[in-house]
Amino acid sequence: MLRLRRASAAFPPDVQVLAVRCEWLAEPRAQRLTPLTLVTVGALGDLPRLMLRSGQ
Repeated sequence: MLRLRRASAAFPPDVQVLAVRCEWLAEPRAQRLTPLTLVTVGALGDLPRLMLRSGQ
């Protein structure tokens, strides 16, 4: 997680950083971890639904 936060700090503050973590059969979820949003998917089919939900 520390590496993700450090990498996201390289972007300007007006850029929304999104990290996608794939973990087989994981419960799909999105969580805000300033300064990035981490999306976890258990299957590729979970990603579109999470992207729509996190964009609201």
